[in-house]
Amino acid sequence: MNEISLVLNVSSAQPDFDTLFLGYFNQVFSYVHRLVGEIEVSHRLTEEAFDEMARYYRKGHPPNQPRALLYLLATARARDYLRKGDKQPLWQRLFGRPTEPAVEFTLDDVSGLENDTSQRALGTLEFGARAILLLHDYCGLSYDEVARASGTGRTSVARDLDRARHEFKQAYDYIRF
Repeated sequence: MNEISLVLNVSSAQPDFDTLFLGYFNQVFSYVHRLVGEIEVSHRLTEEAFDEMARYYRKGHPPNQPRALLYLLATARARDYLRKGDKQPLWQRLFGRPTEPAVEFTLDDVSGLENDTSQRALGTLEFGARAILLLHDYCGLSYDEVARASGTGRTSVARDLDRARHEFKQAYDYIRF
């Protein structure tokens, strides 16, 4: 195997699920927590997003942009939760086993973001603007990855991001003073 083929194989190799999980679980959890605001729900939604991501890898079809897909799944889970709440289908309420949380949280863990000025300012933004602002500025995704993760077009990401930053700054300045 020559050096060129080695470089080509390494650059096209996607991270496996274990490295994705270890490298991004805390960041995705924090992102979902800032979207939803409740730590127990955020942890459950993050676990569900990683579980759905693991299905892609188990089928042998790793995604092209795993980080963007992971944030897309997390964003969709958070959006569904904020729209519907904890509603479960009838069959799951009757026959499903209750899910036990993988991690128990103390009162100190839960009350962390309630008094945070940035979190309160983020709470004033609508969901789409909040997601785009967090994906780009907090999680460090590129415009292409933000477009894929938020389900919007690449050209509208820059405009929506600028608008979200402006709204966030106004809310932050109002709350702070």
